[in-house]
Amino acid sequence: MVAPPRDRQTDAEIPGCFHDTTNALGYNNMLICDFLLEAGVRISPPIVLRIVADCPTCVMLKPED
Repeated sequence: MVAPPRDRQTDAEIPGCFHDTTNALGYNNMLICDFLLEAGVRISPPIVLRIVADCPTCVMLKPED
């Protein structure tokens, strides 16, 4: 489960976190944790789609209230 760190706030910066994680994990699956209250980062729907398209091991989105 991966959430972007607070220092990545823009749509241009957020996917980089997931690319770095994909490279570190290798063939292990990951999921996007979109928990605004904890992470402090809002991930827009187009960015979620971009992450899923760019990172083949990203298999799920876990949205939080």
